Amino acid sequence: MYEMNYKNRISVGIYCYLILILIFDSKTALYGAQEGIETALKTIVPSMFPFIFLIGLLMQSFEGKKAKKNRTISSLCGIPDGTEYLYVTGLISGYPAGAKCIYNAYQSGQLSKKDAEHLLLFCNNPGPAFIFGVLGCVFDQVTTLWVIWLIQILSSILTAILLKSNEQSVPTPTRANKKTFIQIFNDALHTTATICGWIILGKVLLSFINKWFLCFLPHEIAVLLGGMIELSNGCISLQNGISSAHQMILCSAMLTMGGFCIIMQIASVTGGLSMRSYFLGKSIQLPLAVILTAIYTDYFILQRKYTVLYIVIFFSFLMFVF
Repeated sequence: MYEMNYKNRISVGIYCYLILILIFDSKTALYGAQEGIETALKTIVPSMFPFIFLIGLLMQSFEGKKAKKNRTISSLCGIPDGTEYLYVTGLISGYPAGAKCIYNAYQSGQLSKKDAEHLLLFCNNPGPAFIFGVLGCVFDQVTTLWVIWLIQILSSILTAILLKSNEQSVPTPTRANKKTFIQIFNDALHTTATICGWIILGKVLLSFINKWFLCFLPHEIAVLLGGMIELSNGCISLQNGISSAHQMILCSAMLTMGGFCIIMQIASVTGGLSMRSYFLGKSIQLPLAVILTAIYTDYFILQRKYTVLYIVIFFSFLMFVF
């Protein structure tokens, strides 16, 4: 007869407890699932699916070709020759499509496992589809959206430079055949479905946490913690009762970390790649993005009260990491 060990018993107990919660409080679960489906159908599918599909086609065109114009920034960030296109596609595709591009390059033998894991911390950030789509309902001025995106780009580049390894790694020499138009379409469909699935699950989880925990916390803290679970919900909640300066700082923090759903989406599309370097990169990028945002908001919004102090903190952090 099969006997469960201690860890298995704990796991089974947790799963049973969660199932009972869904049974006895089905209304909360149903409400969260409905919100997740609405977000997926109205926001994610229209904005992300065409984008992911076109990025797949773009990758096929650039695959294996060197981009001399990007070579300077690529060498600074540790991007191997022939994969410079990942720098561009990673910035414009957003997560988790950027991670998917890296994993495809790893599968095809263009990247070693070590290089692929290093690029996860650099080429996988919020893209314009999310920033100008979802955040467009939070920030009225388009300039603010551009600043938020540029801060994400700059902080990710600085993180890649700070964590660059001098060791040379050799990728697997084999290379997969190029995918057909239909295969790229199916990959985009699968990636989009994965994203939607985690968003729905995240919305269900968030609905319970809101009911039992977040409702008792100050609004700004509740928004930040909610965004760390499900990013789109946290970003949309920024438009309710938060000052413009705090909106930008909280937004930068949530965008940098991505939250539980984004992390699970990345893990779902990157196969056997380790997430350890990704978490290390985000732990460096988070304070960089927040401090850069604080400098911008203090200088342009809050009458320059602490700008010099923030700049000193920024360079002190860089020196500490170096």
